[in-house]
Amino acid sequence: MTRVAVREEGNLRTDLPGFVGRREATAQVRRKLSEARVLTLTGVGGVGKTRLARHVAWESRRAFHDGVWLVDLAKLDDPLLLDHVVAATLGLQETAIREPQRALVEHLQDRQLLLVLDNCEHVLDASARLVAELLRTAPDIRVLATSREPLMIVGEHVWPVIPLSVPPQDALDPSAGHDRRYEAIDLFWQRAESVLPGVAKDRSNDRAVARICHLLEGLPLAIELAAAQLRRMSIGQLLAQLADRYRVLADDHTASRHTTLDAAMGWSYELCSPPERVLWARLSVFAGGFDLSAAAMVCTDASLPADDLLSVLGGLSDKSILTLDQDAPEARYRMLETIREYGRSRLGDGESDTLRRRHRDHYLDLAERVESAWFGEAQLDLARNLRSEYANLTVALEYCLSEHGENRSGLRLAGALWPYWIPCGFLLDGRSWLDRALQLDTTPCRERAQALWACGYVATRQGDIATALDMLDSCRALGRELGEEDIAAHANSAAGLTLQFADDLPSAVAHLEDAIAYYRTERARPDTQLILALFFLAYAMCLRGNTERAVALCEEGGRICRTHDEHWALSWTLWGLGLAHWIAGNIEDAIAQLRESLLIKHAFHDLAGTLLSAECLAWTLATPGDTAMAVRAARLLGAVHARWKPIGTFLYGHKAFLDWRERCEARLRALLGDQPYENEYQRGSLLTVDAVVSCATGEKKRGARAAHGQDDQKTLSSRERDVAKLVADGLSNREIAAQLVIAERTAESHIDHIFTKLGFTSRTQIAAWVGQDTSFEPNAADDTGR
Repeated sequence: MTRVAVREEGNLRTDLPGFVGRREATAQVRRKLSEARVLTLTGVGGVGKTRLARHVAWESRRAFHDGVWLVDLAKLDDPLLLDHVVAATLGLQETAIREPQRALVEHLQDRQLLLVLDNCEHVLDASARLVAELLRTAPDIRVLATSREPLMIVGEHVWPVIPLSVPPQDALDPSAGHDRRYEAIDLFWQRAESVLPGVAKDRSNDRAVARICHLLEGLPLAIELAAAQLRRMSIGQLLAQLADRYRVLADDHTASRHTTLDAAMGWSYELCSPPERVLWARLSVFAGGFDLSAAAMVCTDASLPADDLLSVLGGLSDKSILTLDQDAPEARYRMLETIREYGRSRLGDGESDTLRRRHRDHYLDLAERVESAWFGEAQLDLARNLRSEYANLTVALEYCLSEHGENRSGLRLAGALWPYWIPCGFLLDGRSWLDRALQLDTTPCRERAQALWACGYVATRQGDIATALDMLDSCRALGRELGEEDIAAHANSAAGLTLQFADDLPSAVAHLEDAIAYYRTERARPDTQLILALFFLAYAMCLRGNTERAVALCEEGGRICRTHDEHWALSWTLWGLGLAHWIAGNIEDAIAQLRESLLIKHAFHDLAGTLLSAECLAWTLATPGDTAMAVRAARLLGAVHARWKPIGTFLYGHKAFLDWRERCEARLRALLGDQPYENEYQRGSLLTVDAVVSCATGEKKRGARAAHGQDDQKTLSSRERDVAKLVADGLSNREIAAQLVIAERTAESHIDHIFTKLGFTSRTQIAAWVGQDTSFEPNAADDTGR
């Protein structure tokens, strides 16, 4: 069958800003990549392997039908998690049980893409095994790796990345001219201009800059660190200090570039103030970035007071030791891995253990605060925060599960992260960490009971029904033994869903009735678990044909969610309502509920939930006999089947789901004809997840009114659109009022008007609407760029 031209863009959205030189290297690497299945860029840290790889990948992107995918391995400490990280980067968050490599193979076997594995050196063996397997099973992929040493696999081509070009020795004579077209000199002046605008216009410093670049052997990282010092010294002073530092190397022609880079790091370190040196070393405990509050909790003490932290961070940023991410909702700092390694080497005896423990304590506290606040209006922001901090959370988990006496904390942390593992769609990672924690600490305690419940529910969502039932039975027994009635109720609730998947409906209903009876007592407070239990029971009622009670249960859950401005559990009550309305023949109501459910799930990156909503929408769209709706339904069936592969057993092997799908397919074949149905099914199988959502909702980013059927009378005012954008950015009513310089009650009034005009009931719907409306994109409505 002919492949339909549906492109996946990958995750490399832009080229690196400020890329300098390497024109010839770029052309040669691109040519080599067209010939080789796997190409590894090697070289010393700081030589520019990552920048060259990303630039080549960006320049080559049009050659790969399914996009360019960059996987940064710098923050990965455990080689066993390599397959997980690659799978998650490719959007396979819910990968098959303990088999991420198999899921990767299935996903990539018929795709044409470029996989960029950056910083492989510390997980070299695992990287080599994965790449070898992918090359064997996925004939149309290319791999571009960066590493300080080759992967050493069959078919690998190696490209040593050399430093930037510098003037030859004889060009350093005062009488010689100095061509600024040398790559190293060009890089220095570009970075110098960002520090001191206009400095490059002074040609009198050309010889000094040429000598600086020669001393630094053209190493990009060393040059950038040196240029950053122009905030505090002249070019002449910079050369004098460097010349003194490197005099010992000048006569040693065997000195390696590792030595040169170490010397550049040491020189930068010595130019830092004592507090900056302390903080540089302490910040090396973080992975993947950190915010101000994390730095304060982990790195400050009597020798580095919290009141001084911001100015010290600013000093490190000025010296290019830290990079400030201005685009994040809250300022986040990042550190290159080479700089991080140097900082780690400067930690004193015993200091590393203390910092790792503080780091763990901070992220354990973060996870537990997220869990506590999950049932409320901040849910989407909490999910985004967990995603941004995941590298640090894995470091904290690894500390707990590898240090003697810390396993109990590992159970606490892995269990508290259930909002990340389940609502945010990272079932594979959650299963891996929870299994490991449960194996290491078998002592009966609340932390173990919580982890058993979370792991059992994750296993259910993966389709591992037998394991899930065993875990949930153990959880319920332990909860009752310990007197932890809430945990026992959670186990009953999750088991209620699991038993439905196992086709034991009477037992499922009994478990769910018990759970709901507890949740409705005065000892319990409304939370996500109550809503899920109500939804699970509503689904059981749908299976029994009692749609009236199913609707009542979902409406009860929906009212509680809206009272507390909860989103994720609300999406399940909406799914239940959509299913019940479909079974009862109320097609328009079913479509409306399922569309809303799908948009919310997609906002959380809940892949299984998104696909289930799309699947149910397909059944619903096929019912009226409308040809256009039938085409969409056929595409959705193809998309769900293709995208489900990495999750595990298709539709959990649940008989009801499979029967409904079979009947839907038969109806669509009758409506469209076998070959047209197959064609649309194939088109659907090539859709990205974003395209699945557009297909399911019938929206193609056409603007707000077209996407939501709003007429001119219901168009939002300019101020209401401003408010909607701030709601989508996650601001509270008070923050919106402060931003727009209006009263808080006025902000509330604007939001009420938005709800009324668009027919919405939650802030999540507003956020999804803004995200789908092209007029909110930069310059879409105003070519002035304001």
